[in-house]
Amino acid sequence: MNNSKLVSLLKTFSLSEMKEFKDYVQSPFFNKNKKVVALFDFIKKFHPGYDNDGLTDESISAALFPGMKHDYFKIRNLTSDLFSLAKDFLAQIYFRDESIYYPTFLLEKLREKNLNIIVEQTLKQFKNQLSKETTKDEFYQLRLAEMSQQEHFYQITKDPFGSHSYFQEDFDNFFEYALLKLLKFYCIMIHDNVQNNFSFDMKMFDQVLDFIRTTEKMKNPTLIVFSRIVLLVLEKKEEHFFRLKSLREEYSASLQREDRYMLDLYMSGFCADVYNIQAGTDFQREHFLISKNQFERDEMTVGKMLYPDFLIHVKIATRVDEFDWAEMFINKYKDQIAEDEKQSCLNFCYGYMSCKKGQYEKAMDLLSRANFRSNLLKTQVKVLLLQCYYELGHDDQVLLMIDTFKKFLNRDTTVTEYYKNAFVQYLKISSDLLRVRELPKGKKRNYEITGLQMETENVINNLFGIKLWLREKLSEL
Repeated sequence: MNNSKLVSLLKTFSLSEMKEFKDYVQSPFFNKNKKVVALFDFIKKFHPGYDNDGLTDESISAALFPGMKHDYFKIRNLTSDLFSLAKDFLAQIYFRDESIYYPTFLLEKLREKNLNIIVEQTLKQFKNQLSKETTKDEFYQLRLAEMSQQEHFYQITKDPFGSHSYFQEDFDNFFEYALLKLLKFYCIMIHDNVQNNFSFDMKMFDQVLDFIRTTEKMKNPTLIVFSRIVLLVLEKKEEHFFRLKSLREEYSASLQREDRYMLDLYMSGFCADVYNIQAGTDFQREHFLISKNQFERDEMTVGKMLYPDFLIHVKIATRVDEFDWAEMFINKYKDQIAEDEKQSCLNFCYGYMSCKKGQYEKAMDLLSRANFRSNLLKTQVKVLLLQCYYELGHDDQVLLMIDTFKKFLNRDTTVTEYYKNAFVQYLKISSDLLRVRELPKGKKRNYEITGLQMETENVINNLFGIKLWLREKLSEL
């Protein structure tokens, strides 16, 4: 009994849910079998753990059918009935508390019974409730669409030839709901295509894209935001980023928490692309402001903070010398990091900050104690250690690190060729930097520097800031 589906389900019930479920089971509207009521009364004594040895089929049989021989199938049937009631109960409380279709079903029944006055009062009541909603997400839009449909159906019965405006409103509200759902799907599909090279069948995408590019008549704030997100993800233009920035300020209160988080995520992704792909620094401050705003709203995560995200926020702040903010962020979220990665994360963060401050000895000590399982993070540590050796003038260590780094890349199968090629370019130019740094000033040195600058511009990405660092070091020669 302890391992039954019924017990597994009841274990998840809170005390208030158990109290409501008791009323539900005892209601003759939902259950007329008194033995099922008795079964629940017996089982509830073991809530919430249900780990007592007294909870067996035999003990249930003795309690419900005293003096009778234990009948396995009879008990199985009763527990099955109670299990079905428990599932129905969950559906009922969801329908009562969350279902957007409750007003729809009620209005349909009222219309069937020709209770026009009550229909009008109920429509007014539900429309008034909707008007007070602050969050205008797809669930709000669906409720709005359902309500306008019910009003449209009602007006047809009153005036079949005068309900066209209601029909248009019905269509418009449903269209915005459907369009918003499509755009959210498209955003995820585009992201997965870029990140995981998975190709989706994005039905009607071109037609939808043409529509959002040419219309300015959308009403739903979340729809307006996601239409611009799609354009940002596809076209990667600054104008879309800054339009989204203004929309976030304008519609922040109308977006649900998850949608605000996704908006920040896509805007951060744009800033990251400018840095990692274009080796641009123009959006570093914007990138930080997104993290800062999330921090102030306490909306940095959906769920727990994952350690890769933890590292990213610290790096974003450090790049613009926001060391105090980075420290504040670390102190607030460090305890959310899994214990097996926590110390390595902290060592890396403080090592990264020390490197940016020019404290290279301290940075090397901390970074050498950042032992990640992820090969990509191991690569990042190697990049930073190499830079520390270079800054300290430890040329032999730089050359040794370059050799070790190359062997690591040859062995590794998890880092993509795209990134490997960039690291190989980075290592080659880093080695040449040492050689050119020792040349006497003059034409030959200048010629070599110019050649390395051209090679640096051909480095295919700026992951971990490698291209920007090479530019900086060449400018110092």
